[in-house]
Amino acid sequence: MTNYFKLFLLAIFAAQPFYTAVWAKTPAPAVAVNKTQAATLAGLTARVRIEAAQNTVPTVIFDLDDTTFDSRYKRLMIIRDFISQPAVASAYPAETAKIKPALDKLETVKTSMKETMYALGVSNPDFISEAGKFSNGRIMSEWYLSRETAVAGAPAYINGLYNAGARIVYISARGTAMRSGTENALRANNLLLGKPRVALYLNERDEEVVGYKARVLNEVRKSGKVIGGFENEPENINMFKNMFPDGFMFFLNTRKSSNTPLSPGITVINNYLRAR
Repeated sequence: MTNYFKLFLLAIFAAQPFYTAVWAKTPAPAVAVNKTQAATLAGLTARVRIEAAQNTVPTVIFDLDDTTFDSRYKRLMIIRDFISQPAVASAYPAETAKIKPALDKLETVKTSMKETMYALGVSNPDFISEAGKFSNGRIMSEWYLSRETAVAGAPAYINGLYNAGARIVYISARGTAMRSGTENALRANNLLLGKPRVALYLNERDEEVVGYKARVLNEVRKSGKVIGGFENEPENINMFKNMFPDGFMFFLNTRKSSNTPLSPGITVINNYLRAR
């Protein structure tokens, strides 16, 4: 081995610490996103990890009603409590008998009580009216709010995002009078309330919903990078996509109040179970 070759090898070995240090400090590559391409649940988790490694505070937005919580369970619970009253069972025996066997079928719960009762096979207007009055006085009460059931797979998926480094922000149209029941339900469903990088916003000023959520999102974006969002209302998720075109946006196919078309690039999901 010549002296020149020995010197060449020594130079390479001497440079190793320098190159190792440079490579270690090289940031992860930016995520390439097609703005019209539908995202996946697993893809969002992967993106959280990449963004967290770059200290961008990756932020994911979740609505509550029919997005994080499946309100159909609560609505069936209220109907069950309604027909369990002796006075109701006595006054409406046929309707009560028809409803009882179907109170475990989420698909029967529609946007309104009238539509739900029709789906259950009941059309008596007096019965529907009484059921509506019973429900209206309870649907947002603390007792029923505290007993919300999460959408299938939501706790595991949201916890997975959090553990990957995400900041979780819940933005709900619920008012402040519903805070206690809402917080109870989040805790009961293991949805991270009270942990660092988790925030809950309620519609304290009773604002128009789309405008309220847009205002909150403008505040949230100042302290992190919004990379994903989940909603059950088309207008809201379209607004998310418009504000954050590179974000991974998901529409929950549970209950909705309008048939507004979804913007391109929004993924439709029924639940959070297909995360891989």
